[in-house]
Order: sequence, then structure tokens, then C-alpha cells
Amino acid sequence: MKRYAFLVLLLAAAPMFAQQAKPPELQFHPVPDFLKLPDDVYFGECVGVDLDSKGNIHEANRGKHPLMEFRSDGTFMRYIGEGLDIHEAAHSVILDPQDNI
Repeated sequence: MKRYAFLVLLLAAAPMFAQQAKPPELQFHPVPDFLKLPDDVYFGECVGVDLDSKGNIHEANRGKHPLMEFRSDGTFMRYIGEGLDIHEAAHSVILDPQDNI
């Protein structure tokens, strides 16, 4: 019985020792308002971001304009799939090596 209690105590205490390690430093800096939206356009809940082979940014969200493309400097390029109901509840955006969405 003592061995069982010791084993339970050891397993319960293990997470305390695992949290001693320092997490790695992330090498980035945030840029507020990097993506420049057209006037009167707002993001809905962002559900995915991907880059194409030219470095353009594709952003999927659950707003009025569900799929948008931006240049690598953050300037707006275009809406994609406007008026189509296939993007009503997007979960992500992924581009293949040929830049197909």
C-alpha cells in the first residue's frame, strides 16, 4: 500500500518539476494594423492565414468578405469568392504549391 501511495504522489508531483524549464524566446515583433483594409470593411473572426508563392497574404474570416488577399506589405489587393455561399462558415485557408486556394 505504501508503494502505491508513493507512486501516486510521485506522479502527481511530476508536473511541478516539468514547469521549471524556461520557454523559448519567440523571434518576432508585433505590427499593429499591418493589414490595410478598405474603408468601411472590417474583419470577422479570423480563421486562417496563408501565403502564396509571391508572398501575398490570404486571410479567411467569418465577416462580410470571407476571403481577402493582401500584398506582402499589407496593402489590400482583392476580395475572393464574393457572393458565393461556399465561404459562409470557413474554417481555414490553405494554398497548394501552385497557388490554388
